[in-house]
This record gives sequence, structure tokens and C-alpha cells, in this order.
Amino acid sequence: MPLPRNPFRRTDRFDEIGYGILFLVFAALFGFFGFRGAYLYLGGSREAPADPLYWGLGIVASAVLTLFAWRLFSGRHRAGSFLPSVVLLVFGLGGIAGAIWFIELNRELHGSIADDYPGFLAAAAGGAALVQWWRRTHPGEPKA
Repeated sequence: MPLPRNPFRRTDRFDEIGYGILFLVFAALFGFFGFRGAYLYLGGSREAPADPLYWGLGIVASAVLTLFAWRLFSGRHRAGSFLPSVVLLVFGLGGIAGAIWFIELNRELHGSIADDYPGFLAAAAGGAALVQWWRRTHPGEPKA
């Protein structure tokens, strides 16, 4: 299958519904494991699936993916951008905080951050999201 000439073209309604269904499937998957972990945690389990960090991330990811699917199904993204500015801000700050945590954890466990590629990639993705948020919320001012 050949690649499209312009990968940034506007999608048609059929593609939007397909991506919306895909987002809902992943939202259900993350939601299932997130709520299952919360249920296990409240039942007294302290095993890995019941760790509050993991089930909390699963529930938040499920809510965000459901928001994305709703925006695709309703067509609200056509009036503006697909990701609202507040989502970019939260994802950017979360990416940078996760990167700091990951790099610090790697330094504590292994004594070096030289091979910490996931941490640096998370920091770069968080920084890119913050730059995009800044560009949206602070448009260029006219020069005198």
C-alpha cells in the first residue's frame, strides 16, 4: 500500500470513526486494568497491578482516550485543534516530571545516566508539548 503524498491532509469521516473506535478500545483496555487495580488495592492487595501509580495512570489514560474518541466522533476537532491547550500543558509537565523521576531512579539504581534514553526521550516529548502549548497561548506580538 503506497503512502499518501500528504500525511497531514484532512481526514475523511470514515477515518475519524475508525480512529475513534481504536481510541475507545484502548480506553476500555486501560480502564479495565486501571479499575481492576484500584479494586484490588481497596481489597488489600499490594501486588504490582494494585500499585496506586499504575492504576491511577490507567484510569487517567482511559479518560483522556475517551475524550479523544468523543472529539473525533462529534467532529469538534474540526473547529479547532485536536488536542486542547490544557492537554498539551498537562502532558508536557507530566512528560518532564516523568523524565526527571526516571533519570533519578536510573541514577540511584545504576549509578549512571549515560544510557538513559527513555528518560531523555520523555523529556524531549514533554518539552515539545510545552513549546506547542506556549506557541498556542502566546501568539507572536507585533514588533514596533
